[in-house]
Amino acid sequence: MSDRPLTPQPFVARWRDAQQSGRTGARQQFLDLCALLGKPVPANADPTGTFFTFEKGVTKTGGGQGLRQRCGQAHA
Repeated sequence: MSDRPLTPQPFVARWRDAQQSGRTGARQQFLDLCALLGKPVPANADPTGTFFTFEKGVTKTGGGQGLRQRCGQAHA
């Protein structure tokens, strides 16, 4: 994917009535934000996925089941 310029008006027009949900919309919106802000997208900035990627596996080393964040609130 190439880094392409995007201005605020087309960005707002595209996302104002978006019906996508979850990962589908979030990933594309992030890519559009990169374009809007003039920043590289993950695939161009980090082709190996070492430091800039959408998802990366992690290993939890302790502390029970952990928490996930949702709407600013911690849930068990």
